[in-house]
Amino acid sequence: MNRQAKLERDYQGGVTLVTQNVNDLHERAGSKKILHMHGEILRKKCTWCDAKSDCRQDLDKTDRCVSCAREGGLRPDIVWFGEIPYHLEEIDQVLGDAKIFIGIGTSVHVYPAAGFVERARGNGAWCIEINKDQTALSTRFDDQRLGPALVEVPNLVTELLRQPMALGNNVKLTDCSFPIKAHLSRDVCKFALEIPARFPGRGFAWDFHDVGRARSGSRYLRVSGE
Repeated sequence: MNRQAKLERDYQGGVTLVTQNVNDLHERAGSKKILHMHGEILRKKCTWCDAKSDCRQDLDKTDRCVSCAREGGLRPDIVWFGEIPYHLEEIDQVLGDAKIFIGIGTSVHVYPAAGFVERARGNGAWCIEINKDQTALSTRFDDQRLGPALVEVPNLVTELLRQPMALGNNVKLTDCSFPIKAHLSRDVCKFALEIPARFPGRGFAWDFHDVGRARSGSRYLRVSGE
């Protein structure tokens, strides 16, 4: 089981993997909730009736569709250049609901995938980029992890599973009340990662209260316990 699959299995919230890969490597590694926006090479579809099914053999123009029985219409179920990617409505919903968005190993030059970070960021998600080098959209991410995915993904998964409360926007810190200076909700998420180390041995259920603005114009939030 790889680290993405481990995060999906052990994380307390939902995890959706959106991939541009057309192979089945994520499935073989243990991931379950996967959206293949460019289709799947191990599936076929009929251009006559749009029926889809698994395909583990070469296709021939004499092959018949098991649904409509017509010949010559079977092709790999992948998105060719110029065609509309799959699952865009579902992906848009996932991005709108996400508390954290992680972009891994993409050049972010090709749309619609290049627009995912803006969609997630616009709804207050904490956006993390994992890449070997800076990209054109690196400044739109709140956190950049530069390095090979083989190293950075396991490190991030370990961090997220250790601090699951940091992925949400609702927190209540038991037996503690103090102001937190936060320009954006993403700043609160980042601060939340530091809370357990500062207050070891305490339970966490979070509740933020707006207590006005400081002279500097920054908003202050109070984290209070019951």
